[in-house]
Amino acid sequence: MQGRIVALAQLRADLGARIKPADTIDTPQATVPSGVAALDAALGGGLPRGRLVEAIGAGRTSLALSAVAALTRRSALVAWIDAAHAFDAASAVRAGADCTRLLLAQANGVREALRAADVVLAGGGFALVVLDRVGARGRVPESAWARLAHRAEKASACVMLLGERAEAGTFAHVALRLSRKRAPIGPSLLGRVVACAEIVRAKRRALTPSVELALDPPDLISRRS
Repeated sequence: MQGRIVALAQLRADLGARIKPADTIDTPQATVPSGVAALDAALGGGLPRGRLVEAIGAGRTSLALSAVAALTRRSALVAWIDAAHAFDAASAVRAGADCTRLLLAQANGVREALRAADVVLAGGGFALVVLDRVGARGRVPESAWARLAHRAEKASACVMLLGERAEAGTFAHVALRLSRKRAPIGPSLLGRVVACAEIVRAKRRALTPSVELALDPPDLISRRS
């Protein structure tokens, strides 16, 4: 016993602060914030890391920018893969995103966007990768979704898929369908829009029928044609 104590003391002298109990070692959080508290609560803490999250319908871009803003304000790195050259930096800034921590990759079509996402995820270091295929032509084969899901898991990154229709199927760990519910009348025409998010799929979570989201008005979210 005395020998082991002496050996540990020598190890501490050699390595200093690099020795610490295993239960104090930081581990990646299982979720990342969406920027919308109600949705995070419904999903058990936020958007799952290492998984695909598919969002379709009115408000999908606003939701993605909300997540980008929440993460970049925490100094996390985010990537946005733009398959149709529709990203608008001014909208991201208005949403509160720190664009110095946002990587934008503009691709020509869905297939090139998938290749870009593959490269970004292989490089690692991103908490969230948004793959925006709205307006881009081309269907994605099932094998591509399987590969993307595998890449997301290896990179421990949440991959948010923005589309006009659901395509990822069971490869999406969470599927959200957004729609505009009502626009409250207030003193400002730029008030908040209340949207409704239906959680279509949330693996290993009890489904919540719908969640109200306070999102930026559609006229504040530009999409370049």
